Amino acid sequence: MLITKTVDRSYDFILLTRLDILIKPPFYKIINPKWNNIYFFSQGWTRMEHCGFYHEDNKNIPTCNSIIQFIPKKYFGMLDDVCLGHNAWLKYTKLGIKELNFMVDEYHDSTTYLDYNPYYKMVGRPETHIHHDKGKKINRSLFNTKRKIKCKKSRKKIIKF
Repeated sequence: MLITKTVDRSYDFILLTRLDILIKPPFYKIINPKWNNIYFFSQGWTRMEHCGFYHEDNKNIPTCNSIIQFIPKKYFGMLDDVCLGHNAWLKYTKLGIKELNFMVDEYHDSTTYLDYNPYYKMVGRPETHIHHDKGKKINRSLFNTKRKIKCKKSRKKIIKF
């Protein structure tokens, strides 16, 4: 069954997430029901790929923490092609979608077992309290450019439980 045929068009948006995600109270302060773009939770942490970017067609394409996605009504037609991977920005761009953004201006890994997240946690898994990219802000001026990326990856040890 196709998703697009079963979506109730009376909704203004869909908030897409996994079943094992517990949304914490601070999340409700960042979400805006009037957004008109597709929003991913955040850019992937700087330990991922090349400091949070893929290089595709000689351009910097941001990796995504796509655990939570905001999809406004105007994009309900693309739900059959929804991407839950770190390459979601790249996939949606190839579908012709240019109106993409992030809910927060900081880097986060999608797994709260490896990287602390004040907005959600994965239920049934231990949660770390180490935020590897704490204080680092996403640099949107690098998106879809050929500019050289300079970043310092976190040297904090990944603690596995």
